[in-house]
Amino acid sequence: FQTEVETISLAVHRNLLRLCGFCSTENERLLVYPFMPNGSVASRLKDDIHGSPVLDWPRRRKIALGTGRGLLYLHEQCDPKIIHRDVKAANILLDEDFEAVVGDFGLAKRLDHRDSHVTTAVRGTVGHIAPD
Repeated sequence: FQTEVETISLAVHRNLLRLCGFCSTENERLLVYPFMPNGSVASRLKDDIHGSPVLDWPRRRKIALGTGRGLLYLHEQCDPKIIHRDVKAANILLDEDFEAVVGDFGLAKRLDHRDSHVTTAVRGTVGHIAPD
């Protein structure tokens, strides 16, 4: 929990989910984020909600580019650099303009700028991890 709070607080970018606040008690831990009215990419691809805008190809391209911009910021421009480690459709949220917002930093890893390479154990959601 503490890692996620610290990590997301370091990363400020249009295509990354912004932490509005948090609360931690003995029994509960809460993270407060802005409401994403268009849900996640996973929910949009799975559910055919009557009357809701579809993810046509131009919109999908916009989402892919926004996701890429957010990840580029994390990997190359953020200080310290951050590796998300759980990128999947359920963690790509869509704002009111269908702009991609990368969320869920629970498995994220901050990189020490002194490291020349990254060696980590396999992380992520089963079924979404590259086979190699």
